[in-house]
Amino acid sequence: MLHTINDLGDPEPCKSILAVLCFTHRPITLKELGALVDLSGFRTNDEVKEVIESCGSFLTLQGSTVSFVHQSANDHLTKEESMKIIFSDGLIERQHEEVVVLHSISAMGDLLRRDICNMRDLGCYIEDIGSAGRDPDPLETIRYCCTYWLDHLCEVRCGGDGGNGELDIDLIRDDGEVHKFLMEHLLHWLEALSIMKSIPGTTLKLVNTLEVSCPKFKIHSLKSTAS
Repeated sequence: MLHTINDLGDPEPCKSILAVLCFTHRPITLKELGALVDLSGFRTNDEVKEVIESCGSFLTLQGSTVSFVHQSANDHLTKEESMKIIFSDGLIERQHEEVVVLHSISAMGDLLRRDICNMRDLGCYIEDIGSAGRDPDPLETIRYCCTYWLDHLCEVRCGGDGGNGELDIDLIRDDGEVHKFLMEHLLHWLEALSIMKSIPGTTLKLVNTLEVSCPKFKIHSLKSTAS
């Protein structure tokens, strides 16, 4: 089935989408997909839909949500022989996870800000905010990123296949992309998580990650803020 994708005039957009969806923790919307994959070459959603349809043996589009047609499709893509076709750009699996992290950080950095829902009332209840009911929803494109970028960061391990259980130093180094994002947007990110009612488990994971994986870096100092 993958060889039919290679026969497309330009198979790379399809393979890029498949490579990302192999790692996502839930089905994602077209707008969320745009935050994880470079779709700048496509002018409309219809053009993106055409690419997804060209992956029809693996992907389905229900409304605006992209998912695998069946778990077996995902299982097939994660086999070694399939990985060699999807990752023909030379990047290994760990590096694709890193790309997801960096794209997520970039997308969140572009959109996150204080009082993102313009409530202008620091004492309002979460139930009164409900960004998903707003038109447009200010978090629409980065909901997946906000919730799962840290999971993807924790899955980027050093040492190639399987890794050695340690985070990639390049990602968490002083003044690196993760450090700069958290220094500028930690509170904005926590605000977004609270609006999405996703804050408890995510902040605990952040604290644990900073405690265990980053003791020698400046990023470790953010642990007290996150807790």
